[in-house]
Amino acid sequence: AEYEDALERHRKYKHPGFLLVSRNVEYNLGRLYWSRKSCAQAIPHLEKVGGSDQYALLALEMLAECYTNEKKFENGIQAYTMILRAVPQHRKAKLGLARAYRLAGDLDRAGDILQELAASSPRPGGRTQETPEALAENDAIRAEEDALRKARGGPE
Repeated sequence: AEYEDALERHRKYKHPGFLLVSRNVEYNLGRLYWSRKSCAQAIPHLEKVGGSDQYALLALEMLAECYTNEKKFENGIQAYTMILRAVPQHRKAKLGLARAYRLAGDLDRAGDILQELAASSPRPGGRTQETPEALAENDAIRAEEDALRKARGGPE
């Protein structure tokens, strides 16, 4: 409610700093709704963030995930693709893109992306394999591979 009140106040008074404040408020509202798993409420705010800094990238990540969760697969695919244009090795975006393609029914593309991710994942016994992030990413890749196998009608 505080963010929405601030946004309305700044809209009313048209201060020159409105765009900056508005962007921050939209980002924070979108992030708040996203963290509450309320994508339908998060999307309109995240769509307004824009920019080319770290907050724009974070907003785009949340937006892509929300589009996919709300079954707006083409929008999700487009958002993940935008992230990958900016940061080609963004592994979380690649995994999200694979998920969006799978849910949209493009199982071959999803499989290709997952193969690429699995091939470039740290190997067991390697130093990076032990980090919590690497372990969580490997778990997420395996879970998506399992979901893809199930979607193709294979054993889980």
